[in-house]
This record gives sequence, C-alpha cells and structure tokens, in this order.
Amino acid sequence: MWGVPVELANVLIYYNTEIFAKYNLAVPTTFDDLLKVCRVLKNNGVIPMVLALNKAEWVGDLYYQYLVTRLGGLEPFKKAIAREPGGSFNDPVFVEAGKLLQQMVAEGCFQEGFLGAEYASMRQIFTQEKAAMMLMGSWLPGQIASEAAHMYDKVDFFNFPAIKGGKGQITDIVGGTNAAFAVSSATKYPEAAKALAKEFSSEATAIDVLQIAKRLPATNFSYDKVSLDDLTIRVIEAAGKATNIQLYYDQSSTPNLAQVHLESISALYAGLITPAQKAAEWEKAAVQELE
Repeated sequence: MWGVPVELANVLIYYNTEIFAKYNLAVPTTFDDLLKVCRVLKNNGVIPMVLALNKAEWVGDLYYQYLVTRLGGLEPFKKAIAREPGGSFNDPVFVEAGKLLQQMVAEGCFQEGFLGAEYASMRQIFTQEKAAMMLMGSWLPGQIASEAAHMYDKVDFFNFPAIKGGKGQITDIVGGTNAAFAVSSATKYPEAAKALAKEFSSEATAIDVLQIAKRLPATNFSYDKVSLDDLTIRVIEAAGKATNIQLYYDQSSTPNLAQVHLESISALYAGLITPAQKAAEWEKAAVQELE
C-alpha cells in the first residue's frame, strides 16, 4: 500500500464561553474541578457535556482514552497493545478509568438519552447552546463555522483535565491521523496515483485544509500564506505543544479487537458491565487477536 496522511487531529474539550461566564465558572484543570463544573451546570438546567453513543461508540471512547492517559500515561496501552511483557488490558489503570467514566455518568455530566443520541445531533445540541461542553477533535471549529457561524466567537477550548496522582500530563493529548489517502501499489495507474498522493501532501492542499476547512494539515505549512482566525491558530498550536500523542485506541487495533473494545465501552456507559469486566473482555480479545 502507498499512503499519505492529509489531515491530523487533536481532541480537546470545547466550551461555550458565555455559559461559563454566566455561572462564573473557571476552566477546570483537574478532574475534580470538571465534576464540580458539571454539577453547577446541571443544577442550573444546562447540559454539562453533550455525548452521543448511537452508532458512535468512538465518541464515548475519547473520554475513556483520556481517563486512562491521565491516570497512567501512554505506557499501559502501549504495552498492552504490543503484547509486551507485563502489558495487559487487565492493568488496574484501565479498570480505574472505567470507574471514573461511570462516575461521570452517575453524576449527570451528560444529557439524558445520550445512549440513543447520534453523532450528528451532538453538534446541534452544542450549537443551540443547550450544552456547555463537548469533547471532540480539532475538526469541530470548522464544522461550527459552516453550520452555526453565529456562535463561533463564543467557542473556546481546554485540555482534558489532569487527575490528582495520575502519571499523565495535562499536555498529553489524544489524536492522530484523521483524513488520509491510500492506494494499492498494484494499481493499473501508478503514475496517476503517485501524482494524486503528491497533490494531497502538497503545500497547496495544506493551505486549503487550513483556510477552507479550518483543520490541521499533515503537511508542513507557513502561516504567512494563510489567513486564520485566533481559535483555529490556537487549536493547531495546542497540537504542537503536546508532550505526547495517544493514537486512538480503535485505530491502533485490529478491526475485531477494535469492535470488542468499542462495544464494551458502550456497555460501560450503560452500566451493563463493570470496569473490571470490560478490562477482562478486552484482554481476552487481545489474546485471541494478537498473540
């Protein structure tokens, strides 16, 4: 396979600055602070964090990945997915992350009916200003700019908060390749495929990704050749300041292992399994798939 990344992404918590100001809320820097913010919002009839899990388990997985990363850094997943000595999805850090995730559900951090909500509805709830926060990739500002330009200036972001005693840093981010192009080297049109790959990885494409889509290109670019708003620039700079990048769990896995993981994430949110059961299912599937 020949491949080239077109776009990268980092996952951040976007928030409505007017809602935060109305209730005198400061940007949370710890997980405990985040829960406190959610309680204030919920008590005032505002959805703290909008979420959708219907056919979009990956959205809920972003929370789980951040909780694991804040608790244990990147090493537990790296060792477990690579089947390194001592690496296992039964590691206590994966269980503890599940407990914190279920705590968020129990405390009402998400809207009612989030298990049946679809991905497309998430942005509507956020842009209609019914929810204060949304954990999403760096493609969100561009979507808001095209779908709800009236509220674009109200949107800001912060890194997923740190967890007291955790090994991860607040500057460790979840993210990775978003859009990409790939073609089999056995193609009947190798020269055309090469030309297209070069075009996708060109500075001209990078400028379009930046200026039209407000997204982060995989190709190096110069700010001198684009006109960008402050939010887009700061989102891009947040990726550049990252101390580590945790690649999405599902994209780091075989298709079967990814499916087992995502299904168990959904069950975890629904309270159908315990965090320990989720970890055990994941490890069992990893043994079957990877060893």
